[in-house]
Amino acid sequence: MIIAQQKKQENIVEYILYMWYIEDLIRANNFDVQQIEKTVIDRFEQPESVLREMSNWYRDLIERMKDEETEKGGHLGFLTEQVHQLNDLHLNLINDLNEPKYRRAYFSAEPYITELKKKSAPNATEIEVCLNALYMLMMIRMKGASPSTETVAAIETFGDMLVLLNDKFIKNNR
Repeated sequence: MIIAQQKKQENIVEYILYMWYIEDLIRANNFDVQQIEKTVIDRFEQPESVLREMSNWYRDLIERMKDEETEKGGHLGFLTEQVHQLNDLHLNLINDLNEPKYRRAYFSAEPYITELKKKSAPNATEIEVCLNALYMLMMIRMKGASPSTETVAAIETFGDMLVLLNDKFIKNNR
């Protein structure tokens, strides 16, 4: 789908979060493309050819999720791979003395990452922790709820770090 590809080229972090949302949307619609057409696609005022393309895109994702057995949870392999690539770059940047801006952003976020990792995801990488926190915040806000001030403050440090990481990732993958 064109929107998904544009997001990927411009912002890998946004793309990952968007695709996680799409995975959850597919799960919420019981992997039923007709239901997705009714609840999602039919809301778009687009030419029939675009709506058909959207439907096919969802159909392809449904098949991939079934093939990769991510119906109940987890993420598609290509998304997991991108998270691992981001984490590899993150590890390189925090150890690179020529990256003081990234290192400062990381050291601001690191206590929050460590705390959240202990509480909820001891086996996750630091980047997975940050992405999961951003996704959680997105879901809280979509439900109309207000996260705590402390949560927002912590996640803002993640966002600051991920913006820099995203820029390096995009620059390295052009």
